[in-house]
Amino acid sequence: MSTPTATPFSPSPSTSPKGVDQLARVAGKPSHENDYFPSSETNEKPGSESVLEQPEKSVVPVVFDSSTSTFASDPNDNARDTGLVSRAVVPVVFGSEATENDQNDSSSTTPATTPEALRLLGLVGTDDDPYQDGGPWAYANDPGGRVFMITQNLEHPATGQTLITTEQVEKALAKKGVKRYAWILHDKDVYTAAEIAKNPALVQGSPKSPHVHVVIQRSSFASIAQVARAFGVPPQCVESKPPSSFLDLVEYLTHENSKQQQAGKHLYEDSEVQATPHWDWRSELEAHKEARQEKALSKNLRKRRDEAALKISLGEWTPDYVRERDRELWTAPGVMKHLQAMRYDWLVHQTPPGQVLNFYICGEGGVGKDLLAAALARSLNPGAEKPYFTIGGENVSFEHYDGEEIVIWEDFRPYSMIETCRKDRGLLFRILGPYRDSAKKIIVNVKGSDTQLINRVNIVTGPESYTTFLDGLAGEYDQFVRETGLMVRRTSENKSQAYRRFPVIIPVTEGEFSIYVNKGFLEGTREYFQYEKHEHLRQSLEQLTRRCELIEDRARADQIYNEISAQTVVPVVEQHARLTGANRKHIAPEVVLAEFTQEGQVVVPPEPTPEEIAAQKQREADEQAQVAEQLRKARMEEERQAAEIKAAEDRRKADEQARKQREQEVIDAKKAELAAAGEIRLLSSVQVKWVNDEPRAVVPSSSLPEQTSPWQI
Repeated sequence: MSTPTATPFSPSPSTSPKGVDQLARVAGKPSHENDYFPSSETNEKPGSESVLEQPEKSVVPVVFDSSTSTFASDPNDNARDTGLVSRAVVPVVFGSEATENDQNDSSSTTPATTPEALRLLGLVGTDDDPYQDGGPWAYANDPGGRVFMITQNLEHPATGQTLITTEQVEKALAKKGVKRYAWILHDKDVYTAAEIAKNPALVQGSPKSPHVHVVIQRSSFASIAQVARAFGVPPQCVESKPPSSFLDLVEYLTHENSKQQQAGKHLYEDSEVQATPHWDWRSELEAHKEARQEKALSKNLRKRRDEAALKISLGEWTPDYVRERDRELWTAPGVMKHLQAMRYDWLVHQTPPGQVLNFYICGEGGVGKDLLAAALARSLNPGAEKPYFTIGGENVSFEHYDGEEIVIWEDFRPYSMIETCRKDRGLLFRILGPYRDSAKKIIVNVKGSDTQLINRVNIVTGPESYTTFLDGLAGEYDQFVRETGLMVRRTSENKSQAYRRFPVIIPVTEGEFSIYVNKGFLEGTREYFQYEKHEHLRQSLEQLTRRCELIEDRARADQIYNEISAQTVVPVVEQHARLTGANRKHIAPEVVLAEFTQEGQVVVPPEPTPEEIAAQKQREADEQAQVAEQLRKARMEEERQAAEIKAAEDRRKADEQARKQREQEVIDAKKAELAAAGEIRLLSSVQVKWVNDEPRAVVPSSSLPEQTSPWQI
């Protein structure tokens, strides 16, 4: 038999374990202090969680040094010069599948301890420490975790040198940072048929070298190097495992797993397992095994879940389809939420409809508004399994919206519609907008996710008149002001935006309804407050509902109701076709291209025709004549007003002159009277006083009683 040779370990990039560099970047380089199990408060690695959350199947093989050739003198040919039973490289797989017990069979996949490894172990802590940068064991400074399996022979099978003792294990386990542990001495293992098939040089049934398996769970991150130094073993004897594998590793200690027993491994007693004091590892392990069995039983369920998620993400299935088709899957924990999230994601990535049409159906309670809305929705979306989605009543949000083409807003007022849209009037106006842009999708919130509204019709029912509803939608309403005790009218600067968004108004009364079609929307003008009215159309949906309830054959009753209700809304459906252009003739793309060839260019008015020139001249002449007439009339009015002002001024002056003349006459008469009486001294004191619009001459401050002239002019 030829002797196999081994290649010495080198930390060069070409031979470094795959994934180590990646883990090093995530975890950071550990400390080289003597305390190999630092507390979580001092040496917790900032990236430790990331180390344990690598993508599934990311393999980090722990490579060991095997520079020394094997020894043929080993009586059991027990891996030749190795301290354990195999020279195989152990892959540390980060993923749920790595926790299976058949992958934790360390007796057939344990790394080796070679004389070279023993030599390096003796250099730990010296100036030639193999863990220092550039050293042969420097690779072990970065990868690590919180759960580890340590495997080592008690003695070297070729030299008899002691490799580890039980006291050494207990001392390492007593260091701080170890949360839980379990270990065992495997001293009854023999080579199985499966191992012989892998290595024919072995002898089936021959004993393996006694060795220990130690499983530890730490409270904080540690590198492979730190654990190896703590136990005094080479780093190839330490495996970092995912946290979820801790109990699977404990289970391996006894070889109780069915796969290990089928392989012929020795079954160890529970009493041989040494574990953390006061930890009932057996009870916890049994609970873990039951959970694992349940997980294994649900593999088929997971397969069906994945299939359903794929189908929903492609738009081939809906959550309702899965619910009706596979109740076991639908009721499995987390499935409903997951599939609904897939559906919402699919909706978000759909192309929105190019045009949206909105109806407002108004009237008092009990006249059949909601029945008319449902009938209209069924007629506009015939053949759909779910013809419409309803918001209103107990459902005041878009929860459970599943891409229905028609949305019915049942019994809404403007403020309640705005509240449904997160109190965002802008969002509501975008939802009700007549045109939607694929670059500006209507995204609304649902529980724990977002979805896109891809409906092409909104039907709103409400008790308010259409003018009150649309004014309120635009932000125009009456508000009571507490401070003044008065009602104040809040006005909107652009009411037309609200009126434009509801091109069809359907007022409903007892026994009839009407259809108001917005002229501005229909004709492409700005006349959004003008309507084309179709009035006094018969409807008896409330009575029809009561009558159909008396039909014993429910299927026939539903058929009759749907037939008559569809007949009722035919006039509305016809208006929908007019507004959306469903009845228009199609034209060739070239016609549209030719029609709009001048878009984006400077507007050049066309040359006028002779008739247009004559008409323009006539209009200008008429305008000039009109202006001249207006100027003439203005001048005449100015002259008239000036004459009136002059006449008034002349009258005022004449009246003033007459007044002064009368006053002078009274004064002269008074003075003559005083002169005749010999009161010459009083002549200069004579004044005029008006009494009852008549002037009177008086002498104030006289020693004589006031004399009044008898002369009255």
